[in-house]
Amino acid sequence: MGKFEADRFNGFIKSGLVKGLYEDLRKCLLHNERDVHAVAYGYIRKFLGRKGRDRLIVRCDATLKGPGSQRPRPDLVVFNQRKPIYAVEFKVFPKIVGVNRAAVEKAVEKDVRKLEVLGRRHGLSYGFLVVVYDSENELYLPDRVLRKRDIKRVSVIEINMRFDVKTFRQRRNYEVWRKQFDAIWEAQRNGGLERCA
Repeated sequence: MGKFEADRFNGFIKSGLVKGLYEDLRKCLLHNERDVHAVAYGYIRKFLGRKGRDRLIVRCDATLKGPGSQRPRPDLVVFNQRKPIYAVEFKVFPKIVGVNRAAVEKAVEKDVRKLEVLGRRHGLSYGFLVVVYDSENELYLPDRVLRKRDIKRVSVIEINMRFDVKTFRQRRNYEVWRKQFDAIWEAQRNGGLERCA
């Protein structure tokens, strides 16, 4: 079994996982948070399996021990045998973020706090929050802002479907994608299923 390298896993979450999720979103294969959980599980499992780390287990909605009735359930947890070492939360906002920006930022803040508490209580190596949204403005909660707030082992990773948060360039064929995504999302809400062209 290969030795687990935390830096390599962190890099995969911030780069490889994000790239895979973005591509699946662009192909209209994912439409909600549950879809993203399932696909992320597969990508993480594949990454760990490729590196020969059979003692690492990935679980969706794993219930962690907590005081009293507080038993947190992160979206994904990576365990080293029985010890949780990573937690990943997802927030997916399928509609364009505009007037409800404050509500979106409040939801993101709530999950950052959840990951921070999990890190302290369970000794996690790291917590990741992956936020998928569509907005003219980025949510922008970078690591340096979290560090100033003394949140050291949590990262917020943004996937803005409208523009690349690194280059600030609008995504190619954004308008076409948005129209297709909305049509499919509505059809699924009404019991139908379609696919992007």
